[in-house]
Amino acid sequence: MGNQGGKPMLRRLCLALGLAFSCFSVGARTVELPVPVARELPVELVLNQQEMAVEVPQAAAAVGMQFGLIGALVGSAVQNSQAKKAEARVVPLRDLLVHYRFNERLEAAVRAKLASDGLSPNPQLTVRQTPWDEAQANARPASMQALVLVPRYAMTYDFRTLSVSLATSYVERTPKSNGKYKTKTLFSRVYKFDFPMAAAPAEGEDMVRRWSALGSDGLSRLLDQGIAQTTDMLAFDFSAEGRSQWSQTGKGQSAEVAGQHFPGMQVRQGAGWVWVRSGKGWAQSLAGHQPLDATTLAALAAPLPAQPAVETTATQVAAPAETSVEAPVVVPAETPAAAPVVPAGNGS
Repeated sequence: MGNQGGKPMLRRLCLALGLAFSCFSVGARTVELPVPVARELPVELVLNQQEMAVEVPQAAAAVGMQFGLIGALVGSAVQNSQAKKAEARVVPLRDLLVHYRFNERLEAAVRAKLASDGLSPNPQLTVRQTPWDEAQANARPASMQALVLVPRYAMTYDFRTLSVSLATSYVERTPKSNGKYKTKTLFSRVYKFDFPMAAAPAEGEDMVRRWSALGSDGLSRLLDQGIAQTTDMLAFDFSAEGRSQWSQTGKGQSAEVAGQHFPGMQVRQGAGWVWVRSGKGWAQSLAGHQPLDATTLAALAAPLPAQPAVETTATQVAAPAETSVEAPVVVPAETPAAAPVVPAGNGS
């Protein structure tokens, strides 16, 4: 009797994992996507988390598997230990962001930037609140082809880097003889923007305290910046200019910002941040980096300036209180629409 209660949860977990893997399993043959991808492109936004995630490397388990069953068990135990410690340490940061509406802000940014010459002049957005909802919808899909977006925000287990990402895949669904549907991924890309700490931690320093010093406002401003950047990457990558770079590899190239070097072909650069493209074919990625130095951390930790009070007159009528999504705050104050910097030659 005790195990029956866990079956639905296990089933949901398996379906969610299946959805995640389907977003990255691509067909063997390269498919050229039309411009625009579709006049009324179906877009499915899958909201798969309600709080900041923690990324734990798979290295320990992978290395352990090389030494047979015992090694695999040891490697898995090390990985689980890292995950438990990180989950316990991230609690103060999650508490600071308890009122931050990541999913709402991400959805607003996607709605604002989807309509474009490269993607679709009239995109049709459907929001799935969980991967389980997406898995259920895929059992009887309304669209045989769709662009699937899966956002994520996370902290690395060593608390050195905060990141926002948008896993993007263009999928094709075909009915099978048993009434189910086969899903094939024609295009797959992850757009990611991260904030690495520029200075290494001092001996014995707790990195969580460094992030906590930013307060809820500082952390929220970083996530707003990450959302703005990743959604800009999506729109840019499907533009004529972005598509022209799909054959680039970025091999042997790098970009420098805030004294740090990042491998890949420099695509865009602003005050304190840079985009780089690297990889080949389906393994290509478009990533952004904004190292957090002492000056940037101090600016983020400073309280926001108070808004001036609005004086009312006898002829003015106070409007009813409304709730709204606060406009993203870009840090530093520069938009990602800076002129792109593209090297003269292709990577090899």
